[in-house]
Amino acid sequence: MDGNYTAIMQQRYARATGVIVVDDHFLKRYVRYFRRTLFEADRIGSVAGGKDSIKWEMIHWIWKTRDATKYRRMASAHDLPVVTCKSLPELQQLYSAWDLDRRR
Repeated sequence: MDGNYTAIMQQRYARATGVIVVDDHFLKRYVRYFRRTLFEADRIGSVAGGKDSIKWEMIHWIWKTRDATKYRRMASAHDLPVVTCKSLPELQQLYSAWDLDRRR
């Protein structure tokens, strides 16, 4: 699963087999948000024909969630294995080590 959606996190954790927390620097998250919003209209997960735009709510959410401690704590409360990646290269190494295809 990807994203926050706090209102349904309990149900999501109940179905999860583990948690990967991406805890890179929040400025990198801003760069990725602006890049995908402004320049990657055909990215995986985008709505066909949809036009994305910069939203103040998203800018605020990135700032508010810059500390991933909450997510590690929530996952630990459900006795799920938790892996923390501090960068996208670390996440890509994890995908490779686990033979995962991030394009699905």
